[in-house]
Amino acid sequence: MSGDLQEVGGWRACGGALMGPSGPTSLERGLALFGTYAREAERLHREDRRPAARVCAHLALDVAAALVAADDWRCAAGDIPRRNSPLRWLREFTCQVKLLMYG
Repeated sequence: MSGDLQEVGGWRACGGALMGPSGPTSLERGLALFGTYAREAERLHREDRRPAARVCAHLALDVAAALVAADDWRCAAGDIPRRNSPLRWLREFTCQVKLLMYG
């Protein structure tokens, strides 16, 4: 992994579905990938491999943002309050990380 941030991206929500770089992905797989990228970012940071850690952290945040956007759509379509969503923790985490990263 080169640590080049241009490699990051490709995760989006399309309606209530999660779209990865190679097409539709289940929400369960998206959550698993988020965890994998986040754990890898922590490990690389501990090993002082900061550029690679930054890429993994951005990938984790990209997947998380797409999961939250898909969940927002499902909540709106089903008239479910966001506070009752099973992904509420991820929404709050994503907001906090974005505030730390972007002010």
